[in-house]
Parts: sequence; structure tokens; C-alpha cells
Amino acid sequence: MNLPEKKSWRLSWGAFLLSTVASVMLVALPLILATSQVAALSDTTPPTVSITFPGNGAWVNGIQTVSVVAIDSVGISKVVLYVDGVLKSTDTSSPYSFSLNTGVYADGSTHTIRADAYDSSNNKASKQISVKVDNKAPTVYTTSPFNGATISGSLTWSAVASDNMGVKFVYFFVDGGLYSSSLTFPYVQTLSTSGYSNGAHKFMAIAYDNAMNEARHEITVYINNPDTTPPTVTITNPAGGATASGTTNIDVRSSDVNGLKRIDFYANGALVGSDTTLTHPDSFYYASISWNTASVPNGSHTIMAKGFDLYNNVGTRSITVTVSNAAASDTTPPTVSVTYPTNNGLVCGTTIVSVSATDTGSGIYGVYLYVDGVYKAADFTSPYSFSLDTTKYTDGTHKIRALALDKAYNYSLVEISVTISNR
Repeated sequence: MNLPEKKSWRLSWGAFLLSTVASVMLVALPLILATSQVAALSDTTPPTVSITFPGNGAWVNGIQTVSVVAIDSVGISKVVLYVDGVLKSTDTSSPYSFSLNTGVYADGSTHTIRADAYDSSNNKASKQISVKVDNKAPTVYTTSPFNGATISGSLTWSAVASDNMGVKFVYFFVDGGLYSSSLTFPYVQTLSTSGYSNGAHKFMAIAYDNAMNEARHEITVYINNPDTTPPTVTITNPAGGATASGTTNIDVRSSDVNGLKRIDFYANGALVGSDTTLTHPDSFYYASISWNTASVPNGSHTIMAKGFDLYNNVGTRSITVTVSNAAASDTTPPTVSVTYPTNNGLVCGTTIVSVSATDTGSGIYGVYLYVDGVYKAADFTSPYSFSLDTTKYTDGTHKIRALALDKAYNYSLVEISVTISNR
């Protein structure tokens, strides 16, 4: 039977709390509002304001951005922009920026830009600058060289430029790259064409006035300098001092201001190849051939590359390599014949026996002479010949035999008959 009493007690306590909070708010709210009003009424310090762009006295053109900085300890409520006293725009949030259409004003006219900054207490600060309007582009024309001219060596590059409000400077460009600039009249530069390849090039003069309005004039000229400079040549493969075998590539990289037409390749002074289909993926020209190193004996050899430019100037580069190829298996005997005396010929006194010996494999090592089966002499250098004293033999028929031995120890022999007659 106590539950109803407990519920009634809770309701009474809640009503008491709500009544207390309401009483406090009725007392505090007027105090809070009064404090805020007092703070606002006590702020009599104006904000600080400045126009950061454009600068005072600047030339302006097109749609001009006006940038303003405004600061206040209590807070900025708005910034108002005026031109010649006429309201143009209002900005209520930082950063404070305005777009000004200068096209509505006459070229050469001067105008006043004013920025008024207001803080939360309606204190105001102002900043004012003057600007000059120029929306008319200058004119520029290249007077020398003329369009389509063929030029060489050093030349004078001249341009004329004018503007109703004055020319600030003239830039000179070659093939899109800045070459030089001129700040005062006459607008003249000295240009050396030696640093450019022969052929067509674009020359451009760009004039700017004080408001940075620009005008351009482009011409095409043709550089034609006599080329007496040989190309540079580098053998990139094989490396100098390398060991080579089998079939290997000889690779060359070359450069020339006017281009290359071919690369010739030499081994020990003998032409072994030529490349006229040069690749040119970057500032260099590339050439390559396959070289069969078996065409030369094992050992040290000189490789040379010659680069020919379009004017037949020649650049060279040489390296030394060592060729090392495994010896081929030689099982073929050499060929041999006695060329003098003839078979069944008549001989007397001291006679010369001449022998011919050749081998297509490893080569002839030596030729050996036999008379009637008895070894007499050997010759290791071609032409192979022997001096035979027939007086040491009896008159009559005798056998002369020649044996040829190659470097793989294969051999062949030939035998003839001769008649000795010394009496």
C-alpha cells in the first residue's frame, strides 16, 4: 500500500527541479545579454585593412583579381569594394577576393580602388590604391632575318615593338626555347647559328606591355652552316680488351649536329661490314653488325669504326680485342705434288726438287724429302724446295718421295721416278 505514496513523492521532486532551473535562467539570461551588449558597445577600435593585390600604381587588364586582407580582434563582418567611389562588391568571408572587369574602362585611364572593412561593432577602416587600365596588346614584328631566309654563322636578330602605353620587354625564342630578352629599344640580339643543326628553325619574338598584354611574331629560317666537324664515335660492344669468340655483335653509338649517314666497321684495317640503316631514338645514332671472329686467327686484333656525317666528315674509334676460338677438328690430309723434276725425268749434277703442298684445315706444318726411301731433308716454309746432289748416287733410276704434314698431323705423300745420268 506504500507504492502510490512513492510515486507521488517522485513527481513532486521533479517539479521542484524544473522550477529551480527556470528561476535561475530568468535571472542569468538578462545578465548574459547585458554582458554581450556591453562588450559590443566597448569595441571602438577599427579593424586593419590592406589591398595586397594589385599593387598601388599597377597596370591592370582583363578580369583583374583584387585581394584584400582585413583583421579585427572582435571579428570582421564584411569587406566592401569601391571603384572610383562606386560600390562594386561585398565579401563577408575570408579570404576577401573580388573580380574586377577592367574592360569597361578606357585604356590609359587611372582609377581608384577602395576597400572598406567593417568589424562586428560596425567600426570601419579603409584602404585605397590607384591603378591604370591597359587592355590593348602591343604589336611586334621581326625585321631581320626575314621569313624564309637562309642564314649561317652569327647574325643580328632585330624586332620592332610598340604599344600605346609602352613596351616593357621583348623575348626572343628559338624552336620554343627562350634564347634571350631585350628590355629597351632597339630590340636586337646577336645569334650564333653554330649551336643549331642545319635545316628549318622557328624564330619568335614576343612583346609585353606594362599590363603584361602580349603579342607574338614567328618566322621560319633555314640554317646552312658548312660542317667541318667530324662525328663522335664510340664502340659500345665489345669492350676494349674483351675476349671474343664465335659470331659477335660490334655495336657503335655516334653523334653529329647535322646527322650521320653510315658507319663502317674494320678488323685489322680490313672492311668487315657497313650499316646505313642507323637508328636514331634519341640524340645519338646507333649502328651494329655481326662479326665472325673465326675469319681471323686467335690472338689480338684491332676493331675500328668509322662514322660518316652528311658532309662526309669522318670520326673514328678503335679498340683491341682478343679472339679465342676453339680449334676445329682437322682429319683431312694435305695435298702434295712434286713440281720439279717431272716423273721419269732425267737429272744430273745438283738439281732443285720443288714441292707444292697445301692444306685447307689446320695448315701445312712441313714437307719432308726422301730419296730411295731414305730421309734427306725437311722444309717448313713455303715455297718448299730442296737441293739434291745426284753425283752421290749411281746412274740409273731412283725414287724421290715428298711427304707433307699438316698441323693436325695428317699427312700425304707423293713419289716420282727420275733417271740420274752423270757419266
